[in-house]
Amino acid sequence: MSGKKVGRPRAQDITDDLLREGERVIAEDGFSALTIDGLVSRAGSTRPTFYRRFRSAGHFAVAVLAHRFAPGPAPATGSLPGDLRAVQREEIAVLADPVARNSLADLVGASRTDHDLSELLDADFIRPRRERVRHVIDAARARGEIEPPDADADQVYDLLMGPLITRMFVPPHAAPDDRLAEAGVRSALTRLGFDIDDRA
Repeated sequence: MSGKKVGRPRAQDITDDLLREGERVIAEDGFSALTIDGLVSRAGSTRPTFYRRFRSAGHFAVAVLAHRFAPGPAPATGSLPGDLRAVQREEIAVLADPVARNSLADLVGASRTDHDLSELLDADFIRPRRERVRHVIDAARARGEIEPPDADADQVYDLLMGPLITRMFVPPHAAPDDRLAEAGVRSALTRLGFDIDDRA
């Protein structure tokens, strides 16, 4: 015998199990299928354990998104157009993932009448993505590609994401193509005062 003691699972292990099972439920059946009883049963946990970690199914779903799609460092291609295109490609990949595709629209809808959920979705999922765009803009200014813009990072992020979200989440629902993605990048570059025709 090894003498190794078998004790209670660590809290982080339980959290990881819940998040993993949550990803599976959302990917397979969508946010509407995410019930607390079903989730804790799949994870081998209990309702009290769940509620010690998450306030509701909506708050849990935000945690799933933040865990699965935590953004890495801002792109560093060496140019503003290259960085914005890299951001755009990454965001398209996120929106195309079944976990995001099957939960984001529902969470945004629920957040309209749930202030706490709205703040959590913004802080844990949306705001980190806006911050990456801010870093891209700051890097472009440092390289001398643009003057201090009259557009902030939130406006630029909206120009990048608006067409993608509309195409993917508004009927008839379709994946964005290269033309749509490039149009969003060009709109963002124009808003930042970048001379597209000469340098992009």
